[in-house]
Amino acid sequence: MLRQPTKKIPLIFYRTRRGNEPVRDWVRRLDPPDRLAGGQDLILASERFGIMSKQHHGSSLDSLLQEEGVFEETQALAVKEVVVWQLTEAMAKQSLTKARLAVLLKTSRSQVDRLLDPTRDVTLSTLQRAAALVGRKLRIELV
Repeated sequence: MLRQPTKKIPLIFYRTRRGNEPVRDWVRRLDPPDRLAGGQDLILASERFGIMSKQHHGSSLDSLLQEEGVFEETQALAVKEVVVWQLTEAMAKQSLTKARLAVLLKTSRSQVDRLLDPTRDVTLSTLQRAAALVGRKLRIELV
C-alpha cells in the first residue's frame, strides 16, 4: 500500500487583541533544545485540537525559526526523525533487531545505532541498503 505524503500543517501562534503573541514570546525565551521540543509539542497540539479562529492568528512557527536562523537545521532534523521512525517501524514489523540489521548490512551494531540516530549524518547509500532490507525504498526529491 502506498503511503500518502505527510501533510505540512502550518503552526500559527495565538495573537491577543492587543497584538501580543504570548506563546511565541515564551518559545523565544527557551534554550535551543527546549525550543525544539516545545515546537514539536505545539505542532502536535495544533494537529489534535484544530485551528484557532482567524481573528487570533499571529505569526507562524516557520517565521520564528527563520528569524532565529535555525529553520533549515530544524527542518533537516525533522526529516531525519521521520526517516528513523519509518525505518524503526519497518524493523519492528519484521521483528528485525539492530544486531540482525548490522549483520545484514555487513557493519557493526554501533554503526546501526548511528544510522538510527537522527542527530547523526548518514550516507544515502546506507539508507538505501537499510530500506531495501526492510522491504522499503528510499525516495528523495527536491521541492
